[in-house]
Amino acid sequence: MSDPAAELTPIDVALGQGKPEELAAARARMDRDPLALLAVAEEVAFVQGVRALRVEAGPTYVIGLNELCWRAAERVALPTSPWRGWPWGVAAAAAVAALLWYHDPLASPPRADDAPLAEFVLQRSPTPVADMFVPDVIPDARAVTWQHDLDAIRRRLDQEAAPRLREALDAGLGDAPDRLRGWLDPRNALALQRLEHELRADAEFRRDASRRRGGLPAADARIQQLADELAASLLAADGDDAGFYAVAYAVRAIVGAGGADAVRLAAIRAGAARLAVELPTANEERLVAGIAALCDASIVDAAVLDVVRAHGSRLVDGLLTIDNDNWSRRLPAMLAPAAPVLVVAEAARVIGRLPAFGLEANRCKLARSLLVGALRDRRAQGVDSPELVAGVLYGGADVLPADEREQLERDLRRWRPARLAPNFRLCHQFAWAIEPGRCGHTRLQSELRELAVLPAPADVADAGAFVLCLATAYAACAGEDDAGRRRAGS
Repeated sequence: MSDPAAELTPIDVALGQGKPEELAAARARMDRDPLALLAVAEEVAFVQGVRALRVEAGPTYVIGLNELCWRAAERVALPTSPWRGWPWGVAAAAAVAALLWYHDPLASPPRADDAPLAEFVLQRSPTPVADMFVPDVIPDARAVTWQHDLDAIRRRLDQEAAPRLREALDAGLGDAPDRLRGWLDPRNALALQRLEHELRADAEFRRDASRRRGGLPAADARIQQLADELAASLLAADGDDAGFYAVAYAVRAIVGAGGADAVRLAAIRAGAARLAVELPTANEERLVAGIAALCDASIVDAAVLDVVRAHGSRLVDGLLTIDNDNWSRRLPAMLAPAAPVLVVAEAARVIGRLPAFGLEANRCKLARSLLVGALRDRRAQGVDSPELVAGVLYGGADVLPADEREQLERDLRRWRPARLAPNFRLCHQFAWAIEPGRCGHTRLQSELRELAVLPAPADVADAGAFVLCLATAYAACAGEDDAGRRRAGS
């Protein structure tokens, strides 16, 4: 006989959902099983936290409301009198009649009586015949080349068993509903990241952000300690021996932890300079890791903008350029099924930020769409793993269909981030997969508390990813609500 409480989840017990006998059996099981009791206690704490949530308007609320009112006013036609315009119509008709009477367009042109008929018939046209067939539009050579490249990409995708990639190509080529927003959004996001990095210098701001988003405010002390250790390692005399990924993740962790004092700022600049030196020879995984770190470093150091622009263009061109190998014989390496999921997801997220550095938004949109489509293809083929589910959300949650995004966010709840350790790079993408305000974000933040008691990894790259996991509540994305609240209170 099956247990009546077996079908009830901890959240059902916390909310009192279920039949009386099922709830009684669940409570009896809690008396016997301490783990079941802890699970229900976590859900009770989660429900109480949700009930205490309050939603406040962000800085863009007033702008959006004014825009909505403006559009509504445009749609409302002002009432006009049916007799208001008839005098002007009569006057216009009289003017047209007078003009036609004065200059009749159907009248034959005057011709001299002594003009010989042969001369009139044999008169040559002043316009050469060849000039009469000049095409109205001369096609742009770049547009023709780009169309040729798209045809080659379509032919390769037709030969591959990758239906999601073909959908991604069509979606990436589709016109954005608002081209101006597609150009402004990345720049606004970068400006918000710079503003929030300044706000994160305040310890009370960091703890308040962690508290409101379900994180652990007490973990901030450990985050700052680890960030100081990473900064010291970058500035140490033997820092030149640190690996490429160690420098990249250390820079990202220091920026994410907030606070740009003299030591941390010097460490960020030193790490960014080393990455800029090694990036020209970096390919694929190293290139993605380096650009991601420099994108974060640009928040506090504008000197790396040109480096991000140059190597970001290399990354996009590596996905879209047709040569004797890519798209002619096989898919680009980043779109192949053997490409590491964490690298593909990071590349998709990085390319989404590149228009803020001056790259063409349409090409970035297409490249990112293809990367997300490659991950979705693996998902459609039955691959089910935490790194794939988290990677799709981390790299392209905003370009997914609404129902697919919600399903992936539900699937992500099957795993707990503490169970993924010591793979802290996976934990980083897992922790940043659900944005603030989305269903499941607060629950994920509460589960990240379990990471705070784990020992810090000895590897510098893993330590940097570990710091990013702990600082998720205020480092994952620029929070417009935080920035707006601080500006309103200043």
